[in-house]
Amino acid sequence: MPLTRDFKRAVVERMQREPVSAQAQLNEAASLFLNGDPATARLILRDLVNAGRLAHGPRCYHSNTGICGGKP
Repeated sequence: MPLTRDFKRAVVERMQREPVSAQAQLNEAASLFLNGDPATARLILRDLVNAGRLAHGPRCYHSNTGICGGKP
């Protein structure tokens, strides 16, 4: 089931409001991976990465050319 925008927004808002929550999710993902559940760990990591992208927007890798969102 795809994530709704409301859920994604809630994750971003919680990360901004409680950075400890993001750290706890990262720790949980690491524990799951080390304990043999990489599929669930990847889901948590995907949510963290996507929430970070939503919170910060595209990254500028080529700052000297002004092109944002490109590959490094």
